Amino acid sequence: MKRLVGVGLALGVFLLLPAALPQYTGVSYEPVTAAYTPTLIPTPVFEPQPSQISVFDRVLPDVHVQVEEAVVPVQYMSYWELMFVLAETSWRPHITSNTFYAEELGMFIHDDYYRDTLYKIMMCESTGRPDAIGDSGSSYGLFQINMDYWSQLVGDRNVLDPYDNAQIAYEIWMLQGWDAWSCYGG
Repeated sequence: MKRLVGVGLALGVFLLLPAALPQYTGVSYEPVTAAYTPTLIPTPVFEPQPSQISVFDRVLPDVHVQVEEAVVPVQYMSYWELMFVLAETSWRPHITSNTFYAEELGMFIHDDYYRDTLYKIMMCESTGRPDAIGDSGSSYGLFQINMDYWSQLVGDRNVLDPYDNAQIAYEIWMLQGWDAWSCYGG
């Protein structure tokens, strides 16, 4: 009986205690309006230092250079964006119909070898940037087409255009295979 009374008292205190406590206001969903005050960064003023002071003894001011936000963000090509580009070039038969029936296994197999290899080469050569320039300014685009070596093959095409670059890469692949790219690991 004592236990039952004790449980009843505990339950009563538990249920009635929130009414005795001050009310919690909870979360307000009203918008908070705060006045925005821009902070100004002072432009450093350089005073000429006397020439007799050693370079190592001079105290240089802390300079913080503010750069305007880039107008055009760097764009990286994703796996599927590359597949859309390749589908518009001579790579199309190699990246689309790669499903075949293997009789010895009794199942259909989907082969992504060309897709995956082309994506890996693109990421290794240019990290997916269509505007990438490498090899001291002689290789351009997604697949880093070397203009010194392939200038006749390139002709008047724009190697920084992803479609032209992929088509030129296909023509190079037809001539030399995957070994034309140093990133290909076999």
